[in-house]
Amino acid sequence: MAPIQVGQVFKSFEEFEEARKQYEMLNHMKWVTKSSSSISQENKIRAADGRPLMNPNLKHKNIKFICKFGGVARKKSKGLRTHLSTWKIECPAMLHLVAHTTDGLTVEALHETHAGHGLMEEETDVMPENRKLHPDDQSQLNALLDGKVKPSLIKPLLADMKSGAMNARDIANYRAKRQKENRGGRTEDEMLQDTLVDIQEADPSA
Repeated sequence: MAPIQVGQVFKSFEEFEEARKQYEMLNHMKWVTKSSSSISQENKIRAADGRPLMNPNLKHKNIKFICKFGGVARKKSKGLRTHLSTWKIECPAMLHLVAHTTDGLTVEALHETHAGHGLMEEETDVMPENRKLHPDDQSQLNALLDGKVKPSLIKPLLADMKSGAMNARDIANYRAKRQKENRGGRTEDEMLQDTLVDIQEADPSA
């Protein structure tokens, strides 16, 4: 049985999310939210009308997903040169769920035909959502960064690990974020300023 089928009913949004992840992994694609309406807002309306409330675990009264490559690319410039760094290439694949009852989220529509891109593992690996550090690899990556190993040299070391999709830029960004956290969220300039203040307070004549 496929992870997601038209007419399938999920008892919670969490249950659907598990099926969605399995579907994405099997089909080498990524669903992104296009539009949604919440159960919390629906329940406010129902409470005012005196109607039975919906299960809050459904989370959405109505939610529509499109392929990562769906949608129309926005142009950042009106000139001859436009910004083409985008995933949006109008792929028509779509997934739509609706809570028709108070305790079920139903797959209303599922269009699985893609266009303009392939469905291969190599393509999904480069998506930002899949280039994240896996918790199992964090301690090893931290040790490498503490050893001043360059991100470009760390990347091949991660290739066979759960964070293998991370590229050198991702590793450099993680390093910068970690360094900032170690500084208590302060920038290097702010730390220098604090040090100068400490010196001046310790020795006013300095």
